[in-house]
Amino acid sequence: KADWTKLAHEIVNIKRTSELAVVQARQAAAKATEAIRKKKMEEKKVALKSKIADAMAAGPAAEQFVISAESLVEPFIKGAPKSEAEMLELAKKVDEALEVARTNVDQATKDMKTPISEDGEEQEEDELLKKDIAAFVAAETKRPTIRLGQFKNRIQRCATIVGRYRKELRDVHNRSIFDGLKAELVAKVKGGKVSTEAFAKVDPLILEAEKGVEPFPRHAKLTFSEMQIMGDRVSEKIEAAKVAVEELRQEICPIDPTLDDDLKRKLRLAAQPHIKQPLLRLGQIERRLARTIKLLAIFRGDAQSRCASQKQSVRGTVVRVLSKHMATSGQDAAALFVQAAGGASTLGKDAFIALFDVMDKSVKKVGSNEEEQVELSPEDLDGLFVSCLANGAKELSKDAFQQLTIQRMKVSKATTLTTVLSIAEGKLLRALRVGETLEALEGPVKEDKTGVMRMRVKATKDGKEGWATLAGNAGTIFLKDIDA
Repeated sequence: KADWTKLAHEIVNIKRTSELAVVQARQAAAKATEAIRKKKMEEKKVALKSKIADAMAAGPAAEQFVISAESLVEPFIKGAPKSEAEMLELAKKVDEALEVARTNVDQATKDMKTPISEDGEEQEEDELLKKDIAAFVAAETKRPTIRLGQFKNRIQRCATIVGRYRKELRDVHNRSIFDGLKAELVAKVKGGKVSTEAFAKVDPLILEAEKGVEPFPRHAKLTFSEMQIMGDRVSEKIEAAKVAVEELRQEICPIDPTLDDDLKRKLRLAAQPHIKQPLLRLGQIERRLARTIKLLAIFRGDAQSRCASQKQSVRGTVVRVLSKHMATSGQDAAALFVQAAGGASTLGKDAFIALFDVMDKSVKKVGSNEEEQVELSPEDLDGLFVSCLANGAKELSKDAFQQLTIQRMKVSKATTLTTVLSIAEGKLLRALRVGETLEALEGPVKEDKTGVMRMRVKATKDGKEGWATLAGNAGTIFLKDIDA
């Protein structure tokens, strides 16, 4: 018994010593990590100060442009004795100077906001170091950023001064001609009557536009092309109705369209008491026209959504067809591109469409082992090809083609990433959060014990690879195909 007691005490002492050693090791590791972080931060500061200095270099030049514009504005403040023509010519020069100053200040602001972590440097993984870098950059750029904001305020002040001068000049001019134009307009609207033929000309055009938008709510089965054609037809009818309404408005209240907007508004108010009835009818017509315009805008928005949905659906089908073909033939994406392009560095549209003519289009359903026969029309492939082109390009690059072979998934409900297919035997790599995007690498494969479908995926966030569950036995969806 004494031996057992002694042994128990020794075990307790060893445990305490071990725990103390672990604590000391952790403290030492924390100190070492902090020391490394500080050293890294000092190294970063040297590089960051150089970059910040480069970003601030545009500030003084921008200030000179602001000063130059302000010097041109001085006559508008002091009321220098110059002719109206000279002041208007000077106002044009001020506009040009302000535009140059504004461009330079905006560019300087953009340079200041450019992420300092870019320029080809490796991304920093230490979150605390990231925060330290962000705080350092914010402190270093605070004063110049405030200074650039002041430049913008000075530019706006100059623009306001010149704008006020133009408005005052315009008001003087408008007052000088308003009385004569008002008397002329009132005499016209009093002496003339709007003919019923003028309204009769507009009504059929409005009715045509209204008939055109009637089928819009029943567009569920229409393709994007059909919706586009329908929208264009209605748009032509609406444009014709707009022209007719404008002509009717001019006949009711004949005001020179080249006049200043403020003057036109005042003339309409002067004429309004004498044309109440025609204006009432015109208002009804305008409301009908506005309704058709609004319905057309909604319809075009639905058409664009339909277009985006169709492209995503086509892309998802193309990914599945290409994946099956590569698995069957043993080719990878690079080899398939070389074959399709005939050894060229880019792939043309005709060759891209022809590639799918020889492929088996019997593929697995999304999230299932069952197969289905899919269709890829030349029009679908044409639209997908165009959507994958880089700006200005006419042929598909190798990188763009390889992206088409990657099935993209999105986490719709939080789940986990594990090391192997078996849930029981796998080790947890990390949690997958809602909204994360993943690249499918293998599967879906049925897990024997639970019967759920799982896929091997790669997280785009950090590049980690592992297995994740598509859907639970109760029907809960964890991963969704982005392009399905």
